[in-house]
Amino acid sequence: MTYRYTFDVVKWNASKTVKCPSCKKTLRRSKTFEQTINPFNENAAGVPKSRTEILMELKDSAAVWTAKQEYCQACLAPVPEPEDE
Repeated sequence: MTYRYTFDVVKWNASKTVKCPSCKKTLRRSKTFEQTINPFNENAAGVPKSRTEILMELKDSAAVWTAKQEYCQACLAPVPEPEDE
């Protein structure tokens, strides 16, 4: 017999509006951070994390992501070199 457990998912949505450092184009990015409440998701003390602890971690992760620089797709794309024939 097989048992299937469904754990609660805790989500935090973050969005940011930044300018590309090279071309100064305005970029809008969004990302969803998530973890589940389960007995294997433990804190440093070895105790399963509570919803509050998970939310604090997700907010911290979102803050780090928000502070990171973003480049637009045009600046990230490699520039093809002209072929000499």
